Amino acid sequence: MKYIDQENCSEFRKKYFLSTIFWFMAAMNLLAAADNLEYFYFFFELTTLASYLLIRFRKDEESKKNALTALWMNLIGGLAILGAIAYAIFTPGYGVPSFSSLLANAPTVGIILPFALLAIAGLIKGAQYPFSKWLIGAMVAPTPVSALLHSSTMVKIAPFIILRISPAIKGTNVGLVIIGLTAFVFIAAAIGALAQNTFKKCWLILPLHCWL
Repeated sequence: MKYIDQENCSEFRKKYFLSTIFWFMAAMNLLAAADNLEYFYFFFELTTLASYLLIRFRKDEESKKNALTALWMNLIGGLAILGAIAYAIFTPGYGVPSFSSLLANAPTVGIILPFALLAIAGLIKGAQYPFSKWLIGAMVAPTPVSALLHSSTMVKIAPFIILRISPAIKGTNVGLVIIGLTAFVFIAAAIGALAQNTFKKCWLILPLHCWL
C-alpha cells in the first residue's frame, strides 16, 4: 500500500490501481482452477488486459509503449490457445475442449498440434525468449506490478501450462524444443549477467522466464 501512496495521482486512481490488482489476482486463481479450455482462454486474456492496464498506470509515453508491447505479445498467446480450442472442437473424438480431454486422447490420436499451441501460449506468458521484451518493459510500472508480473504470479502461468501438458509432450519434438530453448536462454542470460555491475541489471537480464 505504501508504494501506491507515493504515486502522484488522485485517490480515485489509487483505488483503481488496487481494484485492478485484485482483478488480476482473481483471474489468476480462476485460470489455475479451469480445466475447460474456453474458460482458461477467458481468464488468460483477463490477466493480459489487467497487466496492460497496470503497466500503463503512470500514463507517460514509456508506460503506454511498454503496455502495448505486453498487450500484443500476450494476445499472440491467446490466439495460440484459440487454435488449440479449435483443434479440439473440430477433431472427432475430443468432445469438450479441455485439458483432461486432450490428455486423455493424446495417446490414441497421436497429434501434438494442440499441445504445441498451448506450449507457445505458456512460453509467451512466461516471457521466454524471443518474447522477453514485454516483461522487461513492465518495470516502468509501480513496484507492486513488477513484483506480481516478474516473480510471484504472471510468469508462473508458463510452468503451470507446461506441467499440465507434460504427459503428452514428454519425449516429443515439442518437449525437446522447450528444453533446448530454455537451456539456451538460461546459459546466455547467465553469461550476460556476469557483465553487469549492479544487482538490478543482473535481475533484469537473468532468465526470470527460465522456469524449467
